[in-house]
Amino acid sequence: MRRFKGGMIDVLVATDVAARGIDISNISHVVNYSIPQNPEAYVHRIGRTGRAGREGVAITFVTPREERQLRLIQSFAKTKIKRGKLPTLTDVLNARIAVLKDRMQEFIDDKKFDTYLELAKGVIDGIEPIHAIASLLKFQLEGIGQGEEASEGETGAAPGMVRLFMNVGRQQRIKASDIIKSIAEKTGISGKAIGNINIFDKFTFVEVPRDKAEKVIEAMHQSMISGKKVAVAKAKPKTG
Repeated sequence: MRRFKGGMIDVLVATDVAARGIDISNISHVVNYSIPQNPEAYVHRIGRTGRAGREGVAITFVTPREERQLRLIQSFAKTKIKRGKLPTLTDVLNARIAVLKDRMQEFIDDKKFDTYLELAKGVIDGIEPIHAIASLLKFQLEGIGQGEEASEGETGAAPGMVRLFMNVGRQQRIKASDIIKSIAEKTGISGKAIGNINIFDKFTFVEVPRDKAEKVIEAMHQSMISGKKVAVAKAKPKTG
């Protein structure tokens, strides 16, 4: 907290304890990773930014099941919270590249990088310049934007389908019919559209149409199947 208040670090991850009675100047953003359980807590949280007449931005992640709680907060705070769209991994990657280009232009305009010019000549010796830049970008941005590629990788799903992972299985007495019924009821997807279901002792894989995968994850994650709370995510690509 002291380091954050002193400007030594840029981001502070905190519980609601930090939402009350702590005055830190110049906080530009408050991000609610989970929606507060009561409206008053929301007001305290977002009150950490935009203080003393300054402007600030408050962002709250909300799932469809939390829409009612969001409405309560808006009513309590007498405000309208603008609905935004989550950026895709491609959006994030493009934003990172734009920032990188701006920094590069700053160095070019400054013209104080003669030492690095000599190093650059050595780096691209025998390498196509475009390949050199691409490899440096990969080094700088490794991991950004890889999620989309991975989600479409070889997870074992049939063509046009995505394989999802669920953290319940035989030990929780889950049956294929339970999964099909739950997905159909919560998403409106026909049971016939659901593909192969492989149930193991502690987890399950289920295939759903690719264009419905995000909808299924959103509706099913942290939901209940036969009285069991489940976590749902895209299966990792098969390796080896």
